[in-house]
Amino acid sequence: NARSRRLGVKQNIYTIFSFKRQDKVSQFDLGAYLQRDILLLGLWYRGTPTSKYGYQQDALIFLVGVQKNWFKLGYSYDYTLSHMISRTGGAHEITLVFTLAPDNSEKRRKPLHSIPCPQF
Repeated sequence: NARSRRLGVKQNIYTIFSFKRQDKVSQFDLGAYLQRDILLLGLWYRGTPTSKYGYQQDALIFLVGVQKNWFKLGYSYDYTLSHMISRTGGAHEITLVFTLAPDNSEKRRKPLHSIPCPQF
């Protein structure tokens, strides 16, 4: 689920909530993005509610990115909150996207209701 609030010209705040479950493993995500012109800043919290161990804090995720026409560049860092921090030290991720084909969205049927979402 995503919500956005228009703050001004080319500036939005997005809030996102996600709950996932596969077999006996669950994951809860809560986050927010600030998009201003080509810049995107984000902060996420990830937890793992389990029936066996109760609720475990998993990570804080920090994200920064830029987007200009056909080019996107993003960096995120997962700061581990659980006991795994001494073993992992967190995780770094770099995203590089080149869109080679033009978007033909004009030819497609537009949805009646859409929720704006950040592109990363």
